[in-house]
Amino acid sequence: MYPTLTLLEELGHVTVTADGAKKLYDITDEGRAFLEANRAPLDALLARLSGASGERRHMPRVMRAMANLKMALRMRLSNGSLSEAEIDAIAAILDEAASKLERA
Repeated sequence: MYPTLTLLEELGHVTVTADGAKKLYDITDEGRAFLEANRAPLDALLARLSGASGERRHMPRVMRAMANLKMALRMRLSNGSLSEAEIDAIAAILDEAASKLERA
């Protein structure tokens, strides 16, 4: 984020003022003119980002499930040594889950 804000400042599209420890960014007239001159690509980009945010709303559930799997594996693996049969069973479960995800 900050490299982009620095670039915008260097291009003259924004100005930066300090407010204590924070930096405040304001768009310049040159920045507004650039946005208006590039309205169509900007609108297309914003539409794509808007669509992506709809997909991201499902991500917390996936992230929670991944964390649950990671914790279950850690707990199972930390309970001492596993037999070859137990290792094979865990690997088979993970392989099956991966295969199902590839087909989903």
